[in-house]
Amino acid sequence: PTVEDLKISNCNANLRIMESIESGNSKLRTVSTDNMAHLRAALPIEAFQGLNSMLIRCDEKLEKLSEFEAVFRCCSSSLQQLQICWCPLLKSVTGGLEHLTALKMLKLNPLPSQSEAGEGVEDDGTPWRCLHSLRYLSIYLPQNTSPFIMFQHPGTMPRGLRARLA
Repeated sequence: PTVEDLKISNCNANLRIMESIESGNSKLRTVSTDNMAHLRAALPIEAFQGLNSMLIRCDEKLEKLSEFEAVFRCCSSSLQQLQICWCPLLKSVTGGLEHLTALKMLKLNPLPSQSEAGEGVEDDGTPWRCLHSLRYLSIYLPQNTSPFIMFQHPGTMPRGLRARLA
C-alpha cells in the first residue's frame, strides 16, 4: 500500500484497511483519528513504523496512552509530531511518550489532571526524560494548575527544551 496520509473518524470498529504489511515497507507518514482503538484495529502494527505525525482528537474513550504502547514503540524512532486534543477521559500519558525519542513537537490540550497525570511516573521524570529531541511543547493547562506540575524534580524537563531555555 502506498497511502501516506490517513484520517480515520467516525468509522466502524470492524474496519480493516490492510491485513498485513512487511516490516519496513509502510509508506504511512501522517495519521489522524478520533478513536485510537479503531485506528489500531484497522492497521497492522508494522504500518506505524515510519510514521512522522499523529493527531488524536476528540477520542472519547482514550484513558491511557499505555493502552497503545505497542503503537508508540513501533514509531518510537520516527514520530516527530504528536498532538492529543480534547480527549476527556485521558488520565495518563505514561506508557507512550517515553518511547518517542525522535519527538520534536508535542501538544497536549488539555493536560491530564495533576493527580492522575503523575500516576505511574517515576521520580526521575518519566515520561519526559526520554524526549531528548523535543523542541516545541504546547500544553493547555486547566485553571488553577501550575505549569510546574510536570517538571517537579530538577532536570526532568526534556533536554531539548532545557537547552533552548538556558
